[in-house]
Amino acid sequence: MPSDYDPTDPTIARLLDVMAMVAARHTQQEIADKYGVTARAVRKWIAKGRELRLAMFKGTPPDEMLARTDHIQAHVQARLLRRLEAAESAGDDRTFCEIARQLRQLERDRYLILARVGYFDGYRFNPPGGDIDPAAEGAEMLRRLARQFLDGEFREADEDG
Repeated sequence: MPSDYDPTDPTIARLLDVMAMVAARHTQQEIADKYGVTARAVRKWIAKGRELRLAMFKGTPPDEMLARTDHIQAHVQARLLRRLEAAESAGDDRTFCEIARQLRQLERDRYLILARVGYFDGYRFNPPGGDIDPAAEGAEMLRRLARQFLDGEFREADEDG
């Protein structure tokens, strides 16, 4: 497909819509039902859409690509949250767990994308398992207070304040 596609062309507009639905994790059957075609036709559209998508991203600045990806993920997350709420209200535990798994995966994907583009480079995180032990932290604080007291740095507060 040419890289100078016309998004007002109905065929291109349909392919863009199909690719957006694929990105939003709609099934091929759901897409086929929407357009009144077979799943086989949808598979062909997806193949053409992938070609188009490659052409669409040529020359796209990384920040714009990241914004598109984040936008799509936000839509997917909103859709999954609606489905999660419906599963919870229906008491469908199996569907609820599956959707919760998909939401966790979506968050992992978002983290990986942000990590790849260096979003977290300016931050320092505790290593896994490096959580501070409250008992050890309390003991260290007592040692510091005792050291200050023995060194004469510790002063009692005035009764007035």
